[in-house]
Amino acid sequence: MNRGTFSVAIAAMMLLASQAKADNWYFQGLVGKRFLTESDLTLEGTTSKVEIATDGVPSGSAALGYRIRSFPHHAIDTRIEIQGGASESEPETIEPRGALATRLGTTEKVGFDAENVHSIFGMVNLWIDYDLGASWLVSAGGGVGTAYIAWDRARQGATVILDDSDLVLAYQGGLGVGYEILPDLVISVDYRYFATADPHFSFDGDWTAEYGSHDLMFGFRYFFW
Repeated sequence: MNRGTFSVAIAAMMLLASQAKADNWYFQGLVGKRFLTESDLTLEGTTSKVEIATDGVPSGSAALGYRIRSFPHHAIDTRIEIQGGASESEPETIEPRGALATRLGTTEKVGFDAENVHSIFGMVNLWIDYDLGASWLVSAGGGVGTAYIAWDRARQGATVILDDSDLVLAYQGGLGVGYEILPDLVISVDYRYFATADPHFSFDGDWTAEYGSHDLMFGFRYFFW
């Protein structure tokens, strides 16, 4: 082996060693607002339109992930993570149709006497990070998982409209902008579109609902090992 080849081999081994020692495991926290889209609530084949509070509701999640560094440079990295989170939203009004209109005695828009729509979700995500330089990153990706969707004693007057839950397929996609304030700490602003397959409920009849949201989140990623 000549001296040039030996030098290249040593440099390659040093680079691989630095990769092995790099902090690639991370914890991520996200907090922000969830804005639910309008939902169609179907009872016995007839659809009623539900309006959701437009000012958004608190939402939060946490994730444990692993970063796969690109080789030989770090301009583009891949992250794989497991995420869990929860939120609750407030239905505001509903326009009853069909069997629901018969139960409520009206087809006029009526207000809910609160209670909430709860979401608890678990996801497996894949994100791609692109290094813009000067400590800035942009991220894009998405994931799939499951969500527990519960309509918790949604009432109109004294009438409980729906009180049931379902576990359904969930998916999301999104973009984020991050800034590396420390070598192992990134803060970010993230947008996620989150949606599920239509949950089905059995509460004095056969129901189908919709669940979708726009999430605006502030987060951090801490690389610890």
